[in-house]
Amino acid sequence: MSATMGAQSPSGVTVTDVCVVGLGPANLALAIALKDAGIDVTVLEKEPSFTWHREALLPGTRMQVHFLKDLVTPRDPTHPLTFVNYLHEVGAFESFVNAAHTTATRELFHEYLCWSADAIKDVCTFARTVTSIARCTYSDLWTVRSEPAGAAAGHGDVGPHEVRARVVVLGVGSEPHMPGGVARSRRVLHSANASQLPGLQDRIDGPIGVLGAGQSAAEVLLMLLRRHNGTSDFEHYFHPYGMMRADDNPFANELFDRTGPEVMFGAKDSVRSAWRSAHANTNYGVVDADTLQRLYDTIQDHRLAGGARYTAWRGSTLNAVTEKDGHVEVLLEDHSGKRVLRRVALLLCATGYRPVDLRPLLSDPSLRLSWADGAPLLTAHFEAVDVLGRPIENLLIHGAHAEPSHGLGVGLVSNIATRAGAMASRIKALLRTGRAA
Repeated sequence: MSATMGAQSPSGVTVTDVCVVGLGPANLALAIALKDAGIDVTVLEKEPSFTWHREALLPGTRMQVHFLKDLVTPRDPTHPLTFVNYLHEVGAFESFVNAAHTTATRELFHEYLCWSADAIKDVCTFARTVTSIARCTYSDLWTVRSEPAGAAAGHGDVGPHEVRARVVVLGVGSEPHMPGGVARSRRVLHSANASQLPGLQDRIDGPIGVLGAGQSAAEVLLMLLRRHNGTSDFEHYFHPYGMMRADDNPFANELFDRTGPEVMFGAKDSVRSAWRSAHANTNYGVVDADTLQRLYDTIQDHRLAGGARYTAWRGSTLNAVTEKDGHVEVLLEDHSGKRVLRRVALLLCATGYRPVDLRPLLSDPSLRLSWADGAPLLTAHFEAVDVLGRPIENLLIHGAHAEPSHGLGVGLVSNIATRAGAMASRIKALLRTGRAA
């Protein structure tokens, strides 16, 4: 039977070799690799079309990895879905080369991802929310149940559906993280919705607060300062003394090579923990050098010209956020330990992302998976582990959920191509030997 929902049987069941849940860059790379290997695959995605942090794509912001670390190039530079071939196909190759950048803008890379997703749309089903994953009661297949998502819910005659697969791969990524006790609203946003800021900035009169000291916070501040219309000042709340530069030296960057996760997984717990702590500044709570310099220069330009006022609340800790009388009250503890109440018209929380909690999806009692601090225990090959320490070879979990065991590199774009190739090879071997049946 075809692996597409369009060819589903009257019973509302699709049978396939591999069911891939989620279509971020990691699973997109994997789905391409599986198709390359001739494996029957079905992809389920809750969004109505491919998207990747679409509302966080600020103009001019750039990727932080080399453009050759795309979906396929590291495993097959001759593949038709390379970033270079995308540039050629859309007539942008020469202009990109002439600019002499080693990184693409995020908008351009997003368009490349959409172009690649369109190439495998025959195996993708969008606007489906996966509600449960369990073993079939009458066979060794898995049952992945889903419901219509978003605007698709309640419309048409497409209702609950089952995909039955020999192998299931979860790569559902992360979701925006808000500080404890802080809810998103019209005036309290997360940087995941940063593209809304220009319109809001034009309509408000009053200070804008930005919480955080990482790349997203710096990019948001830079955009707001450059668009300053004379009506808003800016307050910046962060815990370090100053924003920190990302460690991008070539030795540290080897963490994100193909072998980085393998070495990290093989390290003893104390060493792995020390490595994660020592090299967190390659990705978390840091800013690339170019963005830091441009932000600092822009702040100084405003100071010299008597423009927007930028106030850095360094060493501050957020205690509470309350909306009141058309503004946001931000209660801080400053660097001296004194409690300070600030009032802003808008608060932007650039407070990062956290892996989606997989436990509701994998709550079937027959699975008996092992968890540690909310993360699934995994083998070197990203297979889930049960409570007896046995690998479940046909249930794979990768991406951000594998970071505790496989290191910083597995939650980022850097090595998705080689990881997808290795996972596809392992899945093909499992299917061939019957161990996934």
